[in-house]
Amino acid sequence: MIKVTAPKETLGLASVVAQFSNSVSGCTTFGPMESSNPDVEAETMEGMVPYVIIFHAAREDSSAGVLFVELNNQIQTRRSYKMSAKLIAPKPPKHFIWLQFGSQSKWNSEIK
Repeated sequence: MIKVTAPKETLGLASVVAQFSNSVSGCTTFGPMESSNPDVEAETMEGMVPYVIIFHAAREDSSAGVLFVELNNQIQTRRSYKMSAKLIAPKPPKHFIWLQFGSQSKWNSEIK
């Protein structure tokens, strides 16, 4: 399962990545969501890093590790092993990844 969050300025890029993740990996993908819900806004913004996607996944998930390397070849990413219980409760799937897009995230080919 892949969850995608993004601030308004990177919503388009995040949507493209979410569409690819669903069709290429076969993983259930949800988000990004544009919402006036304060909980969604807080989750999207808390810990966000400009220009970077924080790639949250369990340390022991080797499949996530492979995906991280492949994604990092295309876009700036930073690995995080911190998985909030509220993100995956009540019963976490075997593989869960949260892609937390930062403001101003870009494809590596667009970075000058």
